Amino acid sequence: MAVSSPLPHSLSKSLPLIFHHILTTGPFCVHFQVENSTSLLQVDFKCSYNIPVCITILEQRQSPSYSNLSSFSQHELGVTHILVTGGAGYIGSHAALRLLKDSYRVTIVFIYADLGDARAVSKIFAENAFDAVMHFASVAYVGESTTEPLRYYHNITSNTLVVLEAMAAHKVKTLIYSSTCATYGEPVKMPITEKTPQLPINPYGKAKKMAEDIIIDF
Repeated sequence: MAVSSPLPHSLSKSLPLIFHHILTTGPFCVHFQVENSTSLLQVDFKCSYNIPVCITILEQRQSPSYSNLSSFSQHELGVTHILVTGGAGYIGSHAALRLLKDSYRVTIVFIYADLGDARAVSKIFAENAFDAVMHFASVAYVGESTTEPLRYYHNITSNTLVVLEAMAAHKVKTLIYSSTCATYGEPVKMPITEKTPQLPINPYGKAKKMAEDIIIDF
């Protein structure tokens, strides 16, 4: 693995699963672009298949002058560019790795602040030519959702709406959404099928169901 600059300390302290996989299954060429005046770190990886990976870490403070115009900003014949939200999580990281193995171009957005920041999300879409979105980013604890319901409606339902609005504005029409069996509540018959009525009984399941309904209308 060739590294063009040292691994930033702030990143090495909190390497999520996707970084561990990428950095230990090389060879990879790793480039770090750090804008010193902000809390934004752009990490570009190019894997052995010569398919680039872009991992964008957005913290709460951002520079309005920051720009990341690159090969990711242009559609390329024969290359499908996928935005993976929540790509640093367990399911999202494995999805991203599979996409890479299948020669997709992958952009992972790992946000410490809030995916509900419409300006930040719009900027990501404006600077990348996406063909599709895989939306995994979400809080996901049933018990916690009963004590913090508004947080769950915001994080799941409202944030999904922000992603959909950005997709509509930039004419990205393909979405794969990671939902949950919690949308089915307590089904009277098992196993759960696509025909099982969705009757969620907690804020987590309800928020996911609302997001599904919005996606259907979208």
